[in-house]
Amino acid sequence: MNYRSNTNYSYETAGSSALAPQYRRTTLTLIQGGKDCVADCQSRSTDLRQNTADKRSYKFTIIAAIVVVGITFAASLFISDQLIADRIATAQANLRYATTTVQPGDSLWSIAESHQIKGMSTSETLRLIEQLNNINAQSLSVGMNLSVPA
Repeated sequence: MNYRSNTNYSYETAGSSALAPQYRRTTLTLIQGGKDCVADCQSRSTDLRQNTADKRSYKFTIIAAIVVVGITFAASLFISDQLIADRIATAQANLRYATTTVQPGDSLWSIAESHQIKGMSTSETLRLIEQLNNINAQSLSVGMNLSVPA
C-alpha cells in the first residue's frame, strides 16, 4: 500500500509493521526542447561547463600566487638574517678589544654607545659586550671591568 500526501512523504506498510513515514527528496528536472533549442541548448550547456572550468582555473591561480608570495617572503627573511649575520661577523673579525671600568651611572647601553662599532647598531654592540663578558644588563655593577670593542 502506498499513499502520498501533500507534504512530500509517503507511508508504506509491509506485513504487520506499523505505518512509518518514508521521506523522499523531491527533485526537479528541467527538460529543454523545442525546434528553436536544438543548437542553442547545446551551446548553453557547453558555456556552463566552460564557466565552471574557468572558476576552477581562477581558484588554482589565486592559491598558486599565495603560495609563491609566502615562499618569497620566507626566503627574503632567511636571506636578510644571513646578510645581517655576515655583516656582524665581518665587523667582529677586525675588532680590537680594550678594558673599561663601569662607573656610577653607566648602563650597558651607554657603554655600547661609547664603544660603537662601525657597521653595527648599538643593540648589536650591546649583545657583543654581553657575550664577551658573559653578563647581562642586570648583573652590571660599579667597578666591574669589561672587555669592550676598542
